[in-house]
Amino acid sequence: VEGKEKYLLIRPLCDEIEPADSSFSVKSDRVLIKLCKKSAGAQWGSVDDSDLREKERKEEKAKASQGKSTAQLLSELYGEADDDAKKKLEEAWEKGRQKREGRSAEN
Repeated sequence: VEGKEKYLLIRPLCDEIEPADSSFSVKSDRVLIKLCKKSAGAQWGSVDDSDLREKERKEEKAKASQGKSTAQLLSELYGEADDDAKKKLEEAWEKGRQKREGRSAEN
């Protein structure tokens, strides 16, 4: 929009950049932003740090799950699942229960 200032704020970035080597240019239909990574050859999963935060969240969840029983883990999984996944979990639970009962009846 002519004459109006617009801002693009991505904070924090995935990693550090070299501001002096970075640039931008305004085209008629887009703004081109080139960020020069401070660590040459570094691979970024995304521009912001969302990939890193997701990885840390998964690690924390895995650490919190250590020592929990299978029933506790399945209960958490069921609580976070959508309706279709809940139905599949219920079916798997029922099949497992039937197998356990079948084995105990044979012994």
